Amino acid sequence: MLSHLFGVLRKISLTEKLLYLFIFLIPVMRVPALPLVNQKIQYSDLVFAFLFGIWLVQLFRGGKTFRRVPLAFPLGCMLILFLFSFTHTDSWLKSGIEYLGLLYLVAIYMLLFQLIDSPEMWWRVVACWCAISALLAITGIGAYLLFAIGGYSNPLMVVYDCYNNVNQQLVYRLASAFRHPAMLAMFLHVGIVFGFIFAARYKNSKDSIWGYAIVVLCFIAAILTKTRCAAGIAITLFFVLVSMPKKNIFLSFARYASFIYAVVLSLAVIIITVWWIVPVRIQKDPVQQKISVEFSTVHQIYFIHHWAEANMLKDYPWVGTGLGMYNAKSAKYIDWREVEKPYHMIFPDIKEVEIDRYKTGVDPHSLYLGAGAEAGLLGLGGLLFFFVQTIRLLFKKARQMSDASEKYIIRIFLAGIAGFLFNGLYVDILTVRSLWVLIAMSLIYVCMHEPKKAA
Repeated sequence: MLSHLFGVLRKISLTEKLLYLFIFLIPVMRVPALPLVNQKIQYSDLVFAFLFGIWLVQLFRGGKTFRRVPLAFPLGCMLILFLFSFTHTDSWLKSGIEYLGLLYLVAIYMLLFQLIDSPEMWWRVVACWCAISALLAITGIGAYLLFAIGGYSNPLMVVYDCYNNVNQQLVYRLASAFRHPAMLAMFLHVGIVFGFIFAARYKNSKDSIWGYAIVVLCFIAAILTKTRCAAGIAITLFFVLVSMPKKNIFLSFARYASFIYAVVLSLAVIIITVWWIVPVRIQKDPVQQKISVEFSTVHQIYFIHHWAEANMLKDYPWVGTGLGMYNAKSAKYIDWREVEKPYHMIFPDIKEVEIDRYKTGVDPHSLYLGAGAEAGLLGLGGLLFFFVQTIRLLFKKARQMSDASEKYIIRIFLAGIAGFLFNGLYVDILTVRSLWVLIAMSLIYVCMHEPKKAA
């Protein structure tokens, strides 16, 4: 197998090798902080810049031709509408850096269309992502077991021991080489989508087992991240199982189980976003012979920030406060009476004079409310327009496909994007490179399998 792998690597182009290196380095997110941009520039971004430069040289020399990119109009509308957010910004430099970051993500989407020029290469990219996801999952599960059973700490785990009154089971999380467990979960989310697609390619053969094994491994590892992103993964899992053409008792059981899991987890995530529901305090009164169970319903810090975002949108309805300006302006929308109880749960000794240090250290934790606060209804509308058009295009192509396998693969992509969009309720998924790769790969697949028109 290794000899076959090296044989393939020798045959492929330099740009394809760099593309695989780019994917391989996406998980390596523990990078040095730089002035102005902090840790926003990753090692994978440096590879992408080199890859983009090579493609530009090839384009100008005539070795490459520019391919038409789907959804160019919705993307252009989104980028233009986000420009209006500069109206109220307090720092054109900071907003400009945020906008350049958005342009970079769109560039990833567009460059993938230029580089992936054959179905064979498309499948190799899927296999590459699956292999890296499986590696992250296996090492991550092993690291977690090493910690849980033997008590050995390791660099693949993160420990949130600053949370004094939080359930200890939520303190230890799997993060691997990522900076935050949620980022690992979203990478594995795409791995689950590609795992199902890999299995679909080799249906009715033993090779499909590898695809399903990747799905299971990524699912287990994603659970160990203990993030709210698991809810979106559960939704994706349910939609994929529903889309499967097979019919048997085991699949029916899996569908019902995944539906219950997705509903319960989604409701739990929404509740946790609003309230601190842990810890649960059980008290026994020996005199009256009673046991009382007490749940904390103090508003979660994220919910307080969501409320601040809603108020920002109310004050700056059309163009927002400016890209990247949420942290700078959130302190004006949060007072001590609102944050005293929840902050005391995790910082027992905090005082009112210190709250600015914590109020401005939390990002919006919601794509939709965050985009509304920073870019207003215009920016939020452009963002939603792009996502709606993406889903609409995939639905349209799925209906046009005559091949059942191709139709099923598009439905898997739709399930994956639906899970990400649900996670957008409490995560800024727009800045996640994995999402842009997922969208690009779905539309590249559609373009490569366009129904042939009758002569």
